[in-house]
Amino acid sequence: MTNASPPRSPLLTLTGLLLLLTVSVNLLASWSSWGNGARVAAFAAVTVVAGGVSAQLRGPAAEAFAAMTLLLTLATAAAVEALVDPSDDSGFWTLALALLTAGWLGYGLLLRELRLPLPACVAAGQLVLPLLAFAAGSEAGAPWALIATGLADVAVWRVTTRPSVRTTALVAAFVVGGWGVLDAIARMG
Repeated sequence: MTNASPPRSPLLTLTGLLLLLTVSVNLLASWSSWGNGARVAAFAAVTVVAGGVSAQLRGPAAEAFAAMTLLLTLATAAAVEALVDPSDDSGFWTLALALLTAGWLGYGLLLRELRLPLPACVAAGQLVLPLLAFAAGSEAGAPWALIATGLADVAVWRVTTRPSVRTTALVAAFVVGGWGVLDAIARMG
């Protein structure tokens, strides 16, 4: 019988820690004895810790913690929604995604060596204006919100130099803006 050897890669160890942390957060969030406020606090605390860890690490380990941080911000937003129980989910998520987009932008600019936060910021930003139009009850405004989002993507593509952000913005401009143009044309006919 052979003895188990320790992991040969620190990345493997960090992946295991990430998995353990994620499972722990899910267990904490699902405990029925915890109120919604405690769940929000737990998610927020773990998010801050994961964000701080990603600032201290480099390479793939930092990217893994950054990805977990971004996902935890979404989980925290969902926990906040359960806490405040808004009457209008689309209005809540419009505000939440606008704040997450701004937060991810700040996170990506603060930790420039990370490749994930800025493209994630662009991706999250795709939903803000369309959700705003939906929350306002303006079905006719939806195509214009999509077109405006596509134009904002073109602006991001023009001003940024980072390839991952440029690619994300360009693809989003074609998909979201194109969808808006097609929707506007369909509504005219």
